[in-house]
Amino acid sequence: MEAPRVGDGGFVGAPSLDLGAQPGWDCPVMPSFWFLYEPLCALGIRSYELESFHQWLHVHRDHRVHLGSDHDDGQPPEFDEITAAPDRIMKLAAEMKRADDNEQQLLAAGTYRDGHYRIACAACDVSLTSEEPERLLAFEAKVLNPGDADMFLERWGPLLTDDQPGTWRLNSAVMSPEQPFIHSLMMFVATHRSYAMKLALSIRKTEVLRKLCV
Repeated sequence: MEAPRVGDGGFVGAPSLDLGAQPGWDCPVMPSFWFLYEPLCALGIRSYELESFHQWLHVHRDHRVHLGSDHDDGQPPEFDEITAAPDRIMKLAAEMKRADDNEQQLLAAGTYRDGHYRIACAACDVSLTSEEPERLLAFEAKVLNPGDADMFLERWGPLLTDDQPGTWRLNSAVMSPEQPFIHSLMMFVATHRSYAMKLALSIRKTEVLRKLCV
């Protein structure tokens, strides 16, 4: 079976919940999904698509999972059977509709929120806010643990500074490698890692400021 889609052709690392590096798709080896997902959780960057894929990997943790495209060479033997199934497109469409309906229900319930992601350093009186809102798992304003800041820099820093597009691809205001915010976020965390940094997500920027000042 096919995994839930992470956007339009998106992915985050190799599809594994192991911490170590895995055989790559567009490169010899690549970091695992869990290696990259764990620091995103610490920063509160948990989209519906990432959470759905994380749950899918848990269900299929002991199974052989392959990351690739329809046009790759060297596909696993099950690939042709899956892609040649006459009802494949109908099943994909039904699954996408189910996922969309579930996401809307969770949004209406307040489990997820559309808001501007913001990180602030009180000691330096500076902050960084995403230009566009992002739909993320709702969380209250919180202080970023120094160890989690170091984990984010250690695991994502090399990918961002070395520009490795074959490691992840997300159509996201906060996480897209083609957007400036994720690069600015890394620089902000690196610059202010010695101070208490607060994270917040809010529909209104004025509400973000109020939460960060509490």
